Amino acid sequence: MENVPKPPVHQDRIEPLVQKNVEGWITYFVNLSPRIKIVRNTDPEFDIEQLHQAVRDLIEHIDENQTIDGFPIKESVAFVLLIDSNKFGSNPIYKGRDTYLFCSNVAFSLDHFQQDSELIDEDNGEWEYFDTFSLSSYSEDCLTWKFIGKLIKDKIKEIEQKIPHPPKGKRKK
Repeated sequence: MENVPKPPVHQDRIEPLVQKNVEGWITYFVNLSPRIKIVRNTDPEFDIEQLHQAVRDLIEHIDENQTIDGFPIKESVAFVLLIDSNKFGSNPIYKGRDTYLFCSNVAFSLDHFQQDSELIDEDNGEWEYFDTFSLSSYSEDCLTWKFIGKLIKDKIKEIEQKIPHPPKGKRKK
C-alpha cells in the first residue's frame, strides 16, 4: 500500500450543471410563450415510439423498409417541446412539425429528418437515394440547442403575427 498517493489537500467539487442547465432552458422556453408545452422523458405522457412514428408520418414518401437513423433513445432525451399552433388559442393544436427534441448532444424538429442521398453523377445531376432518413444533411451548428431555440422563438413570433393588429380609432361610449 506504499504506492498509493496521498489525496489532494483541497477538495474539488464539480457542480451538477447538466440538470441545472436543462432546467434553465425549460424555464426560458416556458417563460417565452404560453404556446409552449414541455414534456420530460420522465413524464407519463412521454412516448418515444409515438415520437418516432410522428417522424415517419411527417415524411411524405416512406416505405416500410426504409429506416430512420439517429433517432434518440428515451434516456438521451432531456425534454420535448411542443408549440401550440392554434392561432385562436381555444384548444391547443400540437403538430409534428412543431415538435422539438432536446437531447444530450443535439436538438432538432421532428421534420428535420431527410432522406439520405449521394450525388453519383455531377455532370448530369444524378442522385442515389438510400433507404435511410437522418439528420445528416444538417450541419452540427444547425442542431445545437441555441440554434433550435432561435427557430422556436421565430416560429412563435410567426404564429403571433399572423393576425394583424386592429385599427386604431376612438371608442364609442
